[in-house]
Amino acid sequence: MNLKENKKMEVNVLIFDIVKQYVSYDQETMTINSSKELGLDSLQCIRMIVDLEKKFDIEIEDEGLLLENFKSVDTIVKLVNSILDKKA
Repeated sequence: MNLKENKKMEVNVLIFDIVKQYVSYDQETMTINSSKELGLDSLQCIRMIVDLEKKFDIEIEDEGLLLENFKSVDTIVKLVNSILDKKA
């Protein structure tokens, strides 16, 4: 694994750790690549977004604040990684 892939995996693990604080289903079966819907309510989603923005020093723009971007761990990982890639 090269340095860039290693860094991306570290970021994915950090995202996963933040997301799993807010889910109500069995975290034992949850993975970074989970596509199962998270079932977050609006307050949980806002808190999670704030945590993600603080952790990665990013801002999720209005166009990124779509429900489909926060349906699963996988979609959140993709969203944050795309913002970080643009920032780099």
